[in-house]
Amino acid sequence: MIRIYYTSFTEQLPLKAFNDYLSLLPIDQIVRNNRFVRWQDKYLHLFGKLLLIEGIKCFDLGHEELSNVEYNKNNRPFFKHGKIDFNISHSGNYAICAVCDNSKIGVDIQEIKPLNFDEFNEVFTPAEWSNIESSPNPLAQFYSLWARKESIIKADGRGLSLPLNHIEVIHDVTEYDNEVWHLQNFFIHDAYSACLASSIGNINMRMFEVDFF
Repeated sequence: MIRIYYTSFTEQLPLKAFNDYLSLLPIDQIVRNNRFVRWQDKYLHLFGKLLLIEGIKCFDLGHEELSNVEYNKNNRPFFKHGKIDFNISHSGNYAICAVCDNSKIGVDIQEIKPLNFDEFNEVFTPAEWSNIESSPNPLAQFYSLWARKESIIKADGRGLSLPLNHIEVIHDVTEYDNEVWHLQNFFIHDAYSACLASSIGNINMRMFEVDFF
C-alpha cells in the first residue's frame, strides 16, 4: 500500500511549538531550514519532513531514521537501507509525502494559479497541448498534466535532467527509457492538482490528513 500524508497551514505556530518540531530533524535539515527567508518556506520544508516521520511510523521507524536519508547526484532523497521509498512535494500552503515499501514512487502537488502558457511551449507534446486546449478548463488540465510529469521525473530520480516533452502523460500508464510508470491523480483541494507515479500497477493508495496545529 502507498500511503499519502498531507497537511496545510494559513498561519504560524507559536515559536516554541515550531522549534520543538524542528528539533526532530537531523542537524543538516535544521541548518537547511534556517536558510529559508520566508516563514512559509520554512513551514513547507519542516512539514514535509514531519509528514515523512508520520509515514515511517507504520514501519516501526522513528524520527531518528531521517539521519539515514541520502541523496543521489540529482538530489533525489532516499533511505540508504532501501527498505522503503518516499517522496515529498509542496506548493502554495500544502505539503504532501508518499511512503511505501513495494514500489518506486514520485508525488507532486501544484497550486493552480494563472500563468502564461507560451512559456511552456517546449514542455508538452503536441498531443498533450491538444488535450489541454480542448479541455473545458485548460488551466486546471495544464496543472494536472504538469503534476503527472513531475511525479514521474521525481520517481525516476533524474529530475529535470529528463526531457519532459519526451514523456507523454495523457494516459494512466506511460513508458520512458524502458521504465513503465503508473499514474493516479488524487484530490486534496479544488485549487490544487496532485499526482502519484508508481513503478507497479493497481495502485492501492490511502490518504491521511495530518494537523500540526
